[in-house]
Amino acid sequence: DLKPILIRNKKFGWVNPNTGTRHMDYDIAVRNGAEDPHFLLQNERKTLEEKLSDGYDIYISSIDHIHANIDAYLAAGFDSIIVDESTMIKNPSGKMFASLRRLRNAPECKYSLIMTGTPTPNGIEDLWSQMKFLDNSLDDTIGKFRERYFTYPNPIKYPWLKNEKRGAKKDVAKRVRDRCLYIRKDDCLDLPDRVTVIREVE
Repeated sequence: DLKPILIRNKKFGWVNPNTGTRHMDYDIAVRNGAEDPHFLLQNERKTLEEKLSDGYDIYISSIDHIHANIDAYLAAGFDSIIVDESTMIKNPSGKMFASLRRLRNAPECKYSLIMTGTPTPNGIEDLWSQMKFLDNSLDDTIGKFRERYFTYPNPIKYPWLKNEKRGAKKDVAKRVRDRCLYIRKDDCLDLPDRVTVIREVE
């Protein structure tokens, strides 16, 4: 079995099943009958570096936590990295994107995977940094990507205004298609029929 650990800023704490009292301190929790003091100890007393070197198979963390502690994560030497909600790194000039790219480009990291339900919330430009994180399958720089797929009506006065070139979406989709796995909700979820509730208000 794979051994995972959840790493986060907040302490886990322990809730007394008899009284419902939450104890955030390890010693107090033990004195009040904590059933698993080792779990509390490993998550509340150890430093981040100690947790990352404890030999777990899977480390679950948040993008902002990795960004804030990037040196510790780099030192851990991960061989794989999976990013859920990958649109969080869609900004090519964002600090979180830069930190995760450092982690992805580390010599030890051989595999990467991103997951999202909305890969292009603002248009095809959102794909560039996500694919850059994976493998450079789109252009080397965001500038080359924009030059290939956009026109700028007034680049001097309004440099942020741009229009997609004709066929841009199809071309981008063709370039990333062999790197993507598309799963519909029907393929992975057993959802009940939609229930519509109508409420009349004056």
